[in-house]
Amino acid sequence: MPRILVIEAHADVLSLIVRVLRRARYEVIAARNIGQAIDIARAQTDIDAIILDVAQLGVVGESIDAPATYFRACKRLAALPVIALSSRWDVRAEHAGAAGYAGFIAKPFLLEDLLAEVAACLGGRPAARQCGW
Repeated sequence: MPRILVIEAHADVLSLIVRVLRRARYEVIAARNIGQAIDIARAQTDIDAIILDVAQLGVVGESIDAPATYFRACKRLAALPVIALSSRWDVRAEHAGAAGYAGFIAKPFLLEDLLAEVAACLGGRPAARQCGW
């Protein structure tokens, strides 16, 4: 079963993403910030992908940094596919793609879009069973 690390500062959004992914049969680890995510990654070696809220990092438009920039302290995380998550109007999928993100989710998002982006990021590997919404 694929394991996803979700990094989101807003507790309500983090809770929603975790519930949706777990209901879809993904294993999910939640972190509120990059530091917490790095601590988790040092203890858990079997993470398959990351969903990262880039807006909390002070990202503005085309200045979005490569995911590895945020995970320099943990090479294991820097090598994983990362889906950018953003509510900012000036952060777009093309900016995320150009910066090296494996995917992009704009807030607000449809639950189906979240699941589709995660499956695509994992090379088309959906969880054991997709949930019905």
